[in-house]
Amino acid sequence: MTPGSDGIARTAGPAAARGALLVAVAIIIGVLLLSRGFGDGADAKSGEGGLTITESSTTTTTEPLQSENAGEASPTESVPTVSVPIVPLRPPNEVKVLVANSTANREPGVAGRARDDLIALGYNALAPENGNPVAQTVVHFAEGWEAEATAVAESLGGSAANIAPMPTPLPAPIEDLRTATILVLLSDDLAKTG
Repeated sequence: MTPGSDGIARTAGPAAARGALLVAVAIIIGVLLLSRGFGDGADAKSGEGGLTITESSTTTTTEPLQSENAGEASPTESVPTVSVPIVPLRPPNEVKVLVANSTANREPGVAGRARDDLIALGYNALAPENGNPVAQTVVHFAEGWEAEATAVAESLGGSAANIAPMPTPLPAPIEDLRTATILVLLSDDLAKTG
């Protein structure tokens, strides 16, 4: 450090370079995170035994900083590992499901059979209701219950393509979810006729 004309030590050069590099790295990480969205970074795969979730993480490091003074070495700076926590799938007995018969002709008993299938898998399925007919089965989920909705859809023979956020207001004639976090509008595509 050398004193300036005013007697104050000047070390802004190397510190400014490090500060600028840290800001640049933070911006790059921010852009990468925003471009990938706010997803959970997990891959959900269906296989025997239900839904399996695998976790991924990203590590970013920087090269050593070059000092303005050729003889000085700067320490290597690194950005810590960025990992997004994976929220585990809730156990089926904590998932309250309301199944509505939304088949074209309101085929008697299909919602009850779907409810029985879900109960056999451990789900907390409520007494079924009648819904208005829909072209394809839709599994609606309350905020934070998307993974469970996918598991319910797969249990009924569907896929993640069958899920959607819970509509507001609820689809007529359903007036009350009765504490359910998943609403299945069961249509002819997944209904088991008996």
